[in-house]
Amino acid sequence: MNILSYLKVVMLAGVLALGCSASRAETLLYSVDFVDPALGDFTFQLDSTQAKLQEPTEPYYFYVTNVANSTANNPFGTVAFYTTDFGGGFAAGSSLNGDIYYSVASEQLFSGTLNAPTLLTGSFVLTDLDGIRLGQLLVSTVSAVPEPSTWAMMVLGFAGIGFVTYRRRKSQVVLAA
Repeated sequence: MNILSYLKVVMLAGVLALGCSASRAETLLYSVDFVDPALGDFTFQLDSTQAKLQEPTEPYYFYVTNVANSTANNPFGTVAFYTTDFGGGFAAGSSLNGDIYYSVASEQLFSGTLNAPTLLTGSFVLTDLDGIRLGQLLVSTVSAVPEPSTWAMMVLGFAGIGFVTYRRRKSQVVLAA
């Protein structure tokens, strides 16, 4: 392979790296750590591509269905997020009109409007409505699959290593002769 072929590969990988953008879909991991062990710590994930955002029916919350969670005591499938006017925080249950297993107050866990919320990441103190501390909520992003731009950068790196290897072999042959 000649130098022009390697340069074409490197240029193609560079164009791919510039043309790829990070996806907007995020998976958020919610880890709840209660002060009282009897309440049972749990985690749940919200994936913006799988979770179904329901239209807000009340002026103080929106809810998400089909929630994946790891709760030994009471598995749930619905999470409602409340505005600051209603105490912030969230409630988790089998359905919005069914059993509510967990309901905790906190700061508002989203920004934006109820129709277009942006879920926040960070650490939040969980309380009851009287302000008594119940535990801690940690919200973090989960990245299981590399972004397309990451793959393009990796291809660009391999092309660069191949080019350097090709140049070294060629210069060693010339020096030996």
